[in-house]
Amino acid sequence: MADISIMHYSSYDCKSPENKLFGVRRRGAASAFSAAYPADNSIGISACERAVTVSTNSFVQRPSMRDEAAEAITGFVNEGIYGMQEPGKNVFCSTAALYIFRNKARWTVSGNAKIYYFADGKLQSVSEGNEDVILGKRLNLHCKFEPPFELQKGVNSFLIISGADNIAIDAAVLEKELAASSDAAEWTERISPELKKQRCTALAVILPKKKFRLFGK
Repeated sequence: MADISIMHYSSYDCKSPENKLFGVRRRGAASAFSAAYPADNSIGISACERAVTVSTNSFVQRPSMRDEAAEAITGFVNEGIYGMQEPGKNVFCSTAALYIFRNKARWTVSGNAKIYYFADGKLQSVSEGNEDVILGKRLNLHCKFEPPFELQKGVNSFLIISGADNIAIDAAVLEKELAASSDAAEWTERISPELKKQRCTALAVILPKKKFRLFGK
């Protein structure tokens, strides 16, 4: 059975392992993928680890495409990071999470994060900007929860990006390099110059063709 192709990228200079900036969880018909970008300190890395762990674990344990579920998961993540704040040292992070259940997908983004969605190599949509909302604040987040959507036939691909600055990658470049790539690792390698310029982390996810059979109905 074909499997999901996954590869991550980070230019963040830190002694901690890069995988703390990424979360990947799968269970039955549910899959969750997340990328985060930290503040420039060790606590920021810990906040990212908490963000990607809580968001992915929470979804696969109780998968749901309802708005209430997405809001609850984001709330759990936010409360966890808020609890890490120290006097005189605020801890925030940007995150982007992609949730897939059966034949549907949805995402949530905060801070400087974006998710690009491609079907058979062609760009279908990009998440709306949410630069004013970062995780780690005590008050209401006012996050934008875009509605779930049906995955299209063929190969569905996603690029999950979280960064320290406003992210502006040419979608045509992403599309061109995706068409020339055989898997997520090659796609990430091809676009790594663009990702490096953006000072960001990225998680490439390519679902196998006939994805419906992989996850069921």
